[in-house]
Amino acid sequence: MNRVPGFESNETRWLAQERALSGASSDKGDALLMQALRTSPSSTPPPDFAASVAHAATHARSIEAAGDRGEQMLTHLLVAVMTIGATVCALVYGSLWTKTITSTLGEGALQWGLAGVACLAISALPWRLASAFASRTPTAG
Repeated sequence: MNRVPGFESNETRWLAQERALSGASSDKGDALLMQALRTSPSSTPPPDFAASVAHAATHARSIEAAGDRGEQMLTHLLVAVMTIGATVCALVYGSLWTKTITSTLGEGALQWGLAGVACLAISALPWRLASAFASRTPTAG
């Protein structure tokens, strides 16, 4: 019988399980459990198991690569459309924005804002270069 601290065991239950293990049990649940443990299923994989797993992995990788290319194309298209829209807005409303910014925040606000945008663009360059080099790295396979 198990002697685990904090685990209350029942002597009669333990004896019933031992009888089931020997094959002479009156409890149908214990007998069914012991029969299932004695007749475990065959664990040999099918003959073409390795080939089918390799084929499935290759197929999944090609589907993922195609999805990545499509997603990348859509992202580039979205960035291009947003850039065109921002350029049109800047051309149409640029002078009004400039007057509003300088009258509200002062004469140096526009220069400080442009300096902040330049800092953000420069700080994004290492990430952009790292992702560009990572996409060119050959994969094993």
